[in-house]
Amino acid sequence: MIIDKDDVTFRAIIESGFVDKTGLIAHLNNKAIGKLRHFIFMSRPHGFGKSVTIEMLNAYYSKSCNCSDIFDKLKISQDPTYEENLNKHNVLCVDMQSFDHPNSSADDYFDNFHKDLCEDLKTKYPLAFDNCDRYDFVDAIARVNKIYHETFIFLIDNWDYIIRKYHDTELTNYLMGLWRELFKSSQCEDCFSLVYMTGIYPLVKGKTQSDVNNFQEYTMIHPMELPDCLGFTEDETKALCLKSGMSYEEVKEWIGAYPLSGKQIFNPQYVVKICKSKNFALEIKQDEILKHVPKAVRKMVPKGKKLFVELLNKGYSDSRSHYTAFNGDISDLYGLDAMFAYLIHLGYLALDSDQQIVRLINGELKTALTCAFAAGLLAR
Repeated sequence: MIIDKDDVTFRAIIESGFVDKTGLIAHLNNKAIGKLRHFIFMSRPHGFGKSVTIEMLNAYYSKSCNCSDIFDKLKISQDPTYEENLNKHNVLCVDMQSFDHPNSSADDYFDNFHKDLCEDLKTKYPLAFDNCDRYDFVDAIARVNKIYHETFIFLIDNWDYIIRKYHDTELTNYLMGLWRELFKSSQCEDCFSLVYMTGIYPLVKGKTQSDVNNFQEYTMIHPMELPDCLGFTEDETKALCLKSGMSYEEVKEWIGAYPLSGKQIFNPQYVVKICKSKNFALEIKQDEILKHVPKAVRKMVPKGKKLFVELLNKGYSDSRSHYTAFNGDISDLYGLDAMFAYLIHLGYLALDSDQQIVRLINGELKTALTCAFAAGLLAR
C-alpha cells in the first residue's frame, strides 16, 4: 500500500538496532509541516539510511500506525509538537523504484506511477474517480483534496531512481515536469502539508523560473543546519564502537568521516557493518565503483590526470571551485568541478568546505580507485 502503509518495517528496524534520529521529526514539525516552506529535500549516498528515515517518518506521522510505544522513548517525545503530530496525518509513502515493474520498460515507468498511485487512492477515496477515464495522479490528488478536504504528507524515497538507471534526458525532463505539476502548480497547492523527498542526486536544476525551486535542500555539499540527520555523528559512532568492543579511533581511521557543517559525520552502513562483523573489510570493489560512476565522469579522469593523482595522494584543493557544477542531470555533466561534485554526492569524496579540500573518504576506496586508474578502467 502507498497510502496507509503500516509500521511493520519500522518495528523490525527498532528491534534490530535503531540510532535515534528523531531530531529530524522535531525539525519538520517546527520548521516545515503546515508552513509555507513545507518542501524538504535531503540527498545522501548509498548506506546513509535514507529508507530507514522514510520508514521512521511514516511510523510517526501516519494515521494508519500506532507507535506511541516506540516514540515515547525517543528524543522527539521531549518536543512540544510531539503529541499533536503523532499518528495524526494522511501519509503517502512512495519508493520510486517500485514503479519499475518486472518485465516493463522505461516507457512504462510513468504509466505505472500514475496507475499504482491512483488505484491505491481509489480504494479509500472512490468519489474522486467518478467519471474518470484515465489515471493521472496529479488530477487525482487534486480531486481528493477538493471532494474530501483531505491533505497529505508525501514521503518520496529514491526520487532519482529513473535518472540513475537510464541517464536519459527525456525521462529526466518528464520527471521534473511531474514534480512541477505536483509541487508548484495552483492545482495541487492545498494538497500537501509536508513533502519529504530523498535520493542520491541533488535536484535537477534547469534555466527557467518554472524549475522545482521551492524545496529546502540538504545535501553532502550543503548540509545546512542538519548534518546530524545525514549520517551518524561522532557520539553515535563512539557509542556503537564501545558497545561492540571496537576502537573508535581505528574505525574512524578506516572508514573516514565527512566534515559537514563543522561536524564529523559517518556512513551508517559502514559503521554498523564493522561493529557487527568486527571486520574492517568494507569490500569496496572496482566493479561497484564503475557501476555507479558513469562513462561521462570516467572519461574526465585521464584529462585531469595530475589532479586525480593529487586527489589520491593528499586531496585536491582549488579555492576557485565551489563544487556546485553538477546540477543533478548526468547528461549535462561537464568539467572537473562537476566530476568532483558528482563523486561527493555519491559519497566517494568528502568535501571540507572550510578549507576547500576534496579527498577520498577512506583507504579502501583509495586502493580500489588506484587499481582501476592503473588498469585504465576509468577511461572506458
